[in-house]
Amino acid sequence: MLISFVRGTPLLIQIFIFFYVLPAAGLNLSAITTGVAALAFNSMVFVSEILRAGLGTLDPGQVEAGRRLACALPQYGVTSSCPKYCDEHCQCW
Repeated sequence: MLISFVRGTPLLIQIFIFFYVLPAAGLNLSAITTGVAALAFNSMVFVSEILRAGLGTLDPGQVEAGRRLACALPQYGVTSSCPKYCDEHCQCW
């Protein structure tokens, strides 16, 4: 819900919200810090959506194989998913 709201509002509106609403809530930041925080928040939302979509493309069989081998998610991602992704998308290596 939050991700779709942030992705649906323009960045300038988000900066205004950070600049005017945060001081009203008691969080006084400088103008530069507020702008950087708004840009970081906006970028964080877009990157989280990209990662969610990337994890959604994993084959269920690969996920089950990683669970059967008792791999933790970071270990499974490095040993199984990353090489597959790099083979398909990083042809310059």
